[in-house]
Amino acid sequence: MIRESITSIGPSNGQGLSVTSQGGDTYTAKMGNGMSYPIHQEAWSIKTDYYLDTFVHHLPEIIGNLQAEGNPVGRVLEMGVARGVLSIGIALLTGDETRLVGIDIEEKAHTLVTRNTQANDVAHKIEVRIGDLFAPVQPGEKFDLIFGELPIIPVDAEEQRGYIADGYASEILNISGGPDGRYFIDKMIEEGTPHLRAGGALVLIQPSFIGVDRTLDLLTQAGLTSSVLVRREWRLADTKFTRSNKGYIEKTTGYRFPQNDAGDDVFFLTILKGVKPASTGEALPS
Repeated sequence: MIRESITSIGPSNGQGLSVTSQGGDTYTAKMGNGMSYPIHQEAWSIKTDYYLDTFVHHLPEIIGNLQAEGNPVGRVLEMGVARGVLSIGIALLTGDETRLVGIDIEEKAHTLVTRNTQANDVAHKIEVRIGDLFAPVQPGEKFDLIFGELPIIPVDAEEQRGYIADGYASEILNISGGPDGRYFIDKMIEEGTPHLRAGGALVLIQPSFIGVDRTLDLLTQAGLTSSVLVRREWRLADTKFTRSNKGYIEKTTGYRFPQNDAGDDVFFLTILKGVKPASTGEALPS
C-alpha cells in the first residue's frame, strides 16, 4: 500500500501546481490571486503534493504580508528550487529590483529552472546554484527572504533504505524529512537564520503532525519573531503517502489526527514566519 502511494503524496486540490495540464510535461501553476504561469517538469522533478499546492496558492498572501509589515523582499533565497515554480511565482509578484537565488542538490535543476524562467520572462531575476542545502551560500551572504518547500513527512529509516533498494530513491527522498519529519525544517532554522538581513524573514511550511509549536519555539530561540501566516485544514483521506503512513506518524510523533465535523481525520498545513529584528545592529537595506 505504501509503495503504491510513494509517487504522490496527495492529489491537487485545484488550487496549485497540478490544477491544469497543458499537455505533455507542462502544467499551469495558479496562485490565489488568479495569476497563473506555465511550468515544465521532467521525470526526476515530478512531485505532486498537498504542501506545494498550498504554498503556490498562498504566495500572493505571503508576499503581501511581508510587504505590508515592512519586511524587504529585494534578495530572496529558495532552498530546494527543483522546477522553479515558487521562485518564478515570487519573481512575478515582485518588482524588477528583486533578485532570487534557487538552490538544489540535483544538477539537472539548473537546466530545468532556466527553461522555466525563460518561458516566464524572469530569467534575469533568478540564479540557480547546485549543492546541498546552504553549502552554495557564501560566508556572510545575506537575504531578505529565505524559504523552501522541503521534504517534511516522517519516514522510518529502515523503510527508507528499503524504498531506495527497491529503486524508489528519488521518490522517497522527495518526501522524507527523516524519522520525525523535522530534519530539513530544523536545518533551515539553524543554518538559514545567520544569512538573514535585519528585517528579513524565514518562511516555512509544515504539517501539524511534526510539531508547529516546536518550530515556533525554535524560531524564537534563534532570535526571530515568530508568527503563523496560514493554517489550512486537510483531510487525511485526500493524501496518499501520508495516509498510508499514518500509523508510523502517530507512533513516532505522538500526534493524534483530530476529526472534523464530518468525522474525517484531518491535519493542518501551517505556513510560519520568523523575522530577524531590525535592532540587531545591522541597518535595514535601503
